[in-house]
Amino acid sequence: MGEGEVDWLLVPHLLREPASPGFTDAHFCCYVQAHPGVLQAAAGLAGKEKILSPIVQFNRPLSEQVRSLATGLAPLGVGEGEVSLALARARKEQDAFLARSLELGRQAMEWLEKNDGLGLVAIGRPYNSVDAGLTLDIPRKMAAMGYPVFYLDMLPYDLNDILPEFSNMYWHYGQKILASACYVARHPRLFAVYFTNFMCGPDSYILTYFKEIMRRSGKPYLCLQFDGHGADAGYLTRVEAALESFHSWSKIAQPATLATAD
Repeated sequence: MGEGEVDWLLVPHLLREPASPGFTDAHFCCYVQAHPGVLQAAAGLAGKEKILSPIVQFNRPLSEQVRSLATGLAPLGVGEGEVSLALARARKEQDAFLARSLELGRQAMEWLEKNDGLGLVAIGRPYNSVDAGLTLDIPRKMAAMGYPVFYLDMLPYDLNDILPEFSNMYWHYGQKILASACYVARHPRLFAVYFTNFMCGPDSYILTYFKEIMRRSGKPYLCLQFDGHGADAGYLTRVEAALESFHSWSKIAQPATLATAD
């Protein structure tokens, strides 16, 4: 954010999604909630005055969301009317994205059935699992080995599958992770690869619940924990070993074009 690089940087305090029926709450990760404060406290970071950090709580009435965003974006000179229109457009785009994701997932499922294939589900928060830097691009490398890779938004999971047992799972993505785990546990062609980070507080117990769900199904799975220091070779070795277990358990043949990821 040095001189002349950006005009403003939008880094909101994202606190909650609306809680789905049966759940006590739907918080975002504590680091997502506190990220603007972390940036403001970072020593030597230039341009902090350019950071705009409105408080966003999607569980609150729309009028409150608009008012909070307009207050946080006041330096831009925008009013509540403009914020309301922008928020409506953003929701429309998000809904379209989710619909496209589910359709891609449906097409990939059809491919698995048609080709007697095995698919891998990248379990984890999207800001972890889809970030090529944080994951050392492992999902793409798994796909290059001949395996369709699914992300959570590509699965038609049902949050009711984890009720009432996990009704107090108050992390928004924790709910999605556990519901996706239930879906994978039941699906004969899908296997889970859990992407997490060293010292992730919520994952320290969400992983326990995830493992319990998979244990009940008797299905093998793989957990990959990233700490920002490892190279991809060790992770790929674990992926290849897990694939052997997945194929052995499912009796599904390996891809005819199986290749070693570069």
